[in-house]
Amino acid sequence: MNIEQFIVDGSETIRASLQKMNEGGQGFIAVYREVKVYGIITDGDVRRAILRGVDLDEEVSSIANTRFRYLEAFDRQKVEEIFAHTPVRHLPIIQEGRLVEVIFEEAFFLEKGESGNQPAVLDVPLVIMAGGRGTRLYPYTKVLPKALVPVHGRPIIEMIIERFKNHSVNSVFISVNHKAGMIRAYFEDVKLDDTEIHFFQEDRPLGTAGALGLMKSSLDRDFFLSNCDILVKTDYREVLDFHRQNAFAITIVGALIHHRMPYGVCRIENGGTLIDLVEKQEHDYLVNTGMYVISPRVLSLIPEGAALDMNELLTIVQNAGHNVGVFPISQNAWVDIGQLDSYNQLLKKE
Repeated sequence: MNIEQFIVDGSETIRASLQKMNEGGQGFIAVYREVKVYGIITDGDVRRAILRGVDLDEEVSSIANTRFRYLEAFDRQKVEEIFAHTPVRHLPIIQEGRLVEVIFEEAFFLEKGESGNQPAVLDVPLVIMAGGRGTRLYPYTKVLPKALVPVHGRPIIEMIIERFKNHSVNSVFISVNHKAGMIRAYFEDVKLDDTEIHFFQEDRPLGTAGALGLMKSSLDRDFFLSNCDILVKTDYREVLDFHRQNAFAITIVGALIHHRMPYGVCRIENGGTLIDLVEKQEHDYLVNTGMYVISPRVLSLIPEGAALDMNELLTIVQNAGHNVGVFPISQNAWVDIGQLDSYNQLLKKE
């Protein structure tokens, strides 16, 4: 293990530290002060900071958790007990104030040939929108509907369903239109144990929200909605709890994306007079991943038979006096294969 990838100095900005955390890919980083561990940060700490409106240019030490569980030496029994009886998922080994190793729950149990703690059971259905033409994935979608585009040998839609099956979500509603017969035929041939799949046919493209109108009589409780070309790696129980605790009508799962402009940005006035030239600006955006939690009361707001995109439904919901929430996740927790470049990069990964 290259331990340096999980270490950041406390004087670094939250933004820079988040970028390093994303590169490490484990949702964990240790914060140092005066060559010793001062605290730790997980993706949950970052999420709570974003929700508080913390400036990402602040020092990362300002959001570090200084009261965290750790061990001074590896002890298998203690590690198992901590993972089994606490919400801890990253367990640092610290000796003389320095980080020497990090035990990650998933890797720990995989090494033992076990599955570890089972994900929380979610008694909610999953809706997948699979009716789009997938033009951004051409030429792959010239042959296949985008829901069946493979990632390492498996269609993306099957991978989405599998992630929710891990939370015992066994009721799946799929809206289909373009190449609908291929999608139906795939699930007739490939049976998913203990999963009931219900298809809803769009006679014409209805958009994400419009297709939901077809399911009004089938959805009577909170449900997850996912586009068919994304993967989101997060704790779905936390997303659902966040949605319910805040009584949101819709909760958007949003990924924090950092963008660095590679060019100098000109600011002008008076028909072309330069005010200043700002080199390599950096910005952070909380972008819509295409995954949502939706309360059933929203369905009555969808016009019957109307084509409706999700942004239009969000406006309707807010105009009706309901609140819409955003659950932040890190950039590396979201995979969007709907873009050809992103898909090709994903295929290069192990």
